[in-house]
Amino acid sequence: MDKRLGKHVVSVLGMLAILSSFGLLYFLMDRTVFVVCSSVGLTAAACCLVLAHVLDRLEAQSEMWLVGFFYVLTIVAAPVFVFALLGGVIAPLSVVFLIALTLVFFYYSYFLPIALIDVGTDPDSSASAPYPTVSVLVPAYNEEGSVGATIDALQESEYPSEAREIVVIDDGSTDRTYHEANWHANEGTKVVQKENGGKHSAMNYGLLYAEGDIIVTVDADSIVAPDALSKLVGAFQADADLGAVAGNIKVDNRESLVRKLQTLEYIVGILVFRRAFSAFGSVPVVPGALGAYRREALSGVHFYDPDTLTEDFDASIKTLKQGWRIEAVDALCYTEAPMTWQDLYNQRLRWYRGNFMTLLKHRDILFNTRFGHLQGVVVPMMLLNLTVIPIAGFVIFGSIISQLLIGNTVEMLLMFAFFSLLQGLLSIIALWMDDDRMRLAMYAPLFIVGYRQFLDTVVLKSVFDVLMNRDLHWTSAKRSAQRLRMRDHD
Repeated sequence: MDKRLGKHVVSVLGMLAILSSFGLLYFLMDRTVFVVCSSVGLTAAACCLVLAHVLDRLEAQSEMWLVGFFYVLTIVAAPVFVFALLGGVIAPLSVVFLIALTLVFFYYSYFLPIALIDVGTDPDSSASAPYPTVSVLVPAYNEEGSVGATIDALQESEYPSEAREIVVIDDGSTDRTYHEANWHANEGTKVVQKENGGKHSAMNYGLLYAEGDIIVTVDADSIVAPDALSKLVGAFQADADLGAVAGNIKVDNRESLVRKLQTLEYIVGILVFRRAFSAFGSVPVVPGALGAYRREALSGVHFYDPDTLTEDFDASIKTLKQGWRIEAVDALCYTEAPMTWQDLYNQRLRWYRGNFMTLLKHRDILFNTRFGHLQGVVVPMMLLNLTVIPIAGFVIFGSIISQLLIGNTVEMLLMFAFFSLLQGLLSIIALWMDDDRMRLAMYAPLFIVGYRQFLDTVVLKSVFDVLMNRDLHWTSAKRSAQRLRMRDHD
């Protein structure tokens, strides 16, 4: 079977399976609650899809505020209002539950179909002659044991060597990163040094040496696939309005539970959210592990700023605000994930703090009618993911515990089984689409109880830290190679 046709078939079968699973929910909960939440969620999704499509075609971006208004009104206010009319006064817990359940319906009826359609119609974006010049920036701080393999992979790229250059920026490393980079560098690779100033500073410094029309960023612990650069550049050649392109990040080291969970999280997250946003040309994050910018777009936003902890997210939002499109392509990059829960905590603390700082920095998007889909769906959804959804998750989790304590064990186990089934189906679809191992789907229940609560805890702490203006410094995970060296010295 043709690969693209196969993805279409899986998309249809997956959606049918998920819709069928919602039929089970109808018998597991109060029918009125189900009807209200499903009706509101589906209606919100349908209206957002229609408005976004029609207004985008008419280029009436000034009216896209209607999408965001309807989005917030229906998901947050409508279920509460309707259920209040049907059932009288509602407890605060019921309000949170209603909003969360409505978001579930919206999520599966809005983001998932768009993402599946985008994956199924993803064209071959390989570059063709004449080849634009490409500069690959590799910022590195204490990456001894990793940076050499990163450089080797880039030098073995299928993209023509005469049209590419690699710039490795040693950001004041205290180990042998600079020596390792020089050892692996060939004539097409520059290795430069500077005092430590952070990743944004290293990127801006590297741009002083970069001469390419396309600027590619690669983390010093990442391995790019041989055809990755070609796919990134091909996307720019196919669309003159494209300002940046996000690569497909996959976890390379999967030998522990914490890494297997991150692997599944990456795959599902990229399939659903990034692909759905890509369909509208509004991917909010061009990952530092593998991403690319048109030089004109990056210089137009004055490169990387020092005022957030997530310079890649900030640069992406600035690019979108300038009117450029950002899409995701299947350019593969294998990166090293945190190997312990403490390392994961440190990494996500930086990510979530930086994400919230960036959203606060660009809060004008919510009140400016010219930002289209970015204003109507992308930023509101990201804000909900950092605020409402984690709070709702803990309230519902507490409610489940209380129900178990009073003896409603069967009902709660059935609800857990349903949402595990839903997460499992989503995981299977994502793994199939990404040509990855199906066995990872067995970890889906931990995204309902366990891993989900861990992430929500870090999210809420991060938001609290930013709001309280605490000392927000860079927190990062140790690399496997670094840990091995530490162990050898013990």
